[in-house]
Amino acid sequence: MQIKNDISIRSIQHYLYCANRWGLIEIGNVWAENYFVTKANLFHQNAHQKNTYTKRNKKVFSSVSVYHDELHLYGVVDCIEGTVSSNGASLVGQTEKYDLCIVEYKPTKPKNDPYHFEDAMQVFAQKLCVDYVFHCN
Repeated sequence: MQIKNDISIRSIQHYLYCANRWGLIEIGNVWAENYFVTKANLFHQNAHQKNTYTKRNKKVFSSVSVYHDELHLYGVVDCIEGTVSSNGASLVGQTEKYDLCIVEYKPTKPKNDPYHFEDAMQVFAQKLCVDYVFHCN
């Protein structure tokens, strides 16, 4: 019997941000949200309100569930922007093909860096899953 240990992309980001906090959330289930976490949750809630819409000539798919069976990863991408392209990915329910771009919303920007390492790893894991699900790169 094979045991499948799927890993949440969100859990990876939490661990890389702070292993102690990750343990409180994932193992101890004793994490209490503060102002900053609540603010981020509201920010994401707003991003996930619409399922599909058009913005600046791009098709935007919000709150997209993704997975990668071989890597045992799963998660939700805030938004995927699709730009019409004859070489793009075919999407269920869509007549055109799209080049896909992952959009991950964050409530704050780092002071001295262009991005946080843990956020970059989250987007990388999302990319692996998006490529797997939509057979693209």
